Amino acid sequence: MEETNLTIILILLFVLILLPVMLAKITGSNPMEMFFGGRVRGTAFDKQNKEKEKKVPKVRNGSRQDLIQFLSLLTTFARKRRFPLMLPGTVAYEGETATLSAIMVTRAMVIGFNCFGYGGTVTAGDNDEDWVQLRGEEKVTVESPTVKNAKQKELVEKILAAEGRKDIPVEIFGVFTNPDVTLIRAGKANCFVTERVMEMLGKEKYLADKGYVPAEVDKLLAGYKT
Repeated sequence: MEETNLTIILILLFVLILLPVMLAKITGSNPMEMFFGGRVRGTAFDKQNKEKEKKVPKVRNGSRQDLIQFLSLLTTFARKRRFPLMLPGTVAYEGETATLSAIMVTRAMVIGFNCFGYGGTVTAGDNDEDWVQLRGEEKVTVESPTVKNAKQKELVEKILAAEGRKDIPVEIFGVFTNPDVTLIRAGKANCFVTERVMEMLGKEKYLADKGYVPAEVDKLLAGYKT
């Protein structure tokens, strides 16, 4: 009698546990779903749900270290060419403040660097529209770097004009320091990743000698530093 009961128990275990597992391996299904049907979907037992979570990459925004890395490269670039570099490039005029990460003075112009730490995929908006940041499956709207850069440029130009140096051109770079960021249509707003900015600074446009004395212009701007 006991042997019969044991046999029945083993058969039941095979039917309830081993058989569904074997079938799941053959069909590629979730064993838990074969036990409980569709009720397992969306729960912790859902194999597909776990796989989906694994496929979605975690996206971080930039760190202080990313910013330091860029400023280190910029400092080396400026030192080699004896270009004054203001760190940070925070200058104020008539109640307005330009919060640039750095301002570099060359013999061709004054260059400001406005740094952003956004990660993921960042798409530029049209004209003054907000930009869109995609972090995994999360979509975030961010204030347009185009607008921010324009405001910073306008203020630096006002300072130069107040000192009688309207002749000196000003250009602002938007620098995305996060190494994991992907930019879409950002070049039209003069926004680039760190490597691209450093590459562009080596162009004749920025290295040309137009007669400006970097040290004198830097001293002028320093009077407005906050």
